[in-house]
Amino acid sequence: MKRVGMLILMGLCLSLSGCALAAVWLDGCGSPDADLVVVNDSRQEVWSIELDYGDETCWVRNAQDHALLKPGQTYGLELEGARATVVLSDRNGGELGRKTVDFSGERLYVTLEEDKTISVTEEMPDV
Repeated sequence: MKRVGMLILMGLCLSLSGCALAAVWLDGCGSPDADLVVVNDSRQEVWSIELDYGDETCWVRNAQDHALLKPGQTYGLELEGARATVVLSDRNGGELGRKTVDFSGERLYVTLEEDKTISVTEEMPDV
C-alpha cells in the first residue's frame, strides 16, 4: 500500500514539473525551496500570480473561487529561470502590479504596496 502511495505521489510531482509551478504556501511555515515570495501589503486581493520568462508564461490561481492572496498574506514560488516578470492580477484579470526580477540564488520578496507599486528585496518586509 505504501508503494502505491509513493508511486501516486511521484506521478503527481512529475505532472507538476515544467511550467506548472511547484508552489507552496509560506504563511506560518516558510519553505526553504521558495525562490520568490509574493507579499501582499495592500488592501487589494491578489487572484493570480503570473511569471513571464519571455519564451514561456506560467501562472498560479486558486482553483476555488477565492483570492490567492488576501491583504497581509504571502505566497512562495520556485522560479524556473534567472529573470522573470511578475504580474499580479485582481479577480477580473486587471493588473495590480508588474515587476521584472533577476534571480541570483538569494530568495526574493516581491511586495505589492498600497499604491499598487511593487518593491523587490532580499529581506522579508514588515507587513
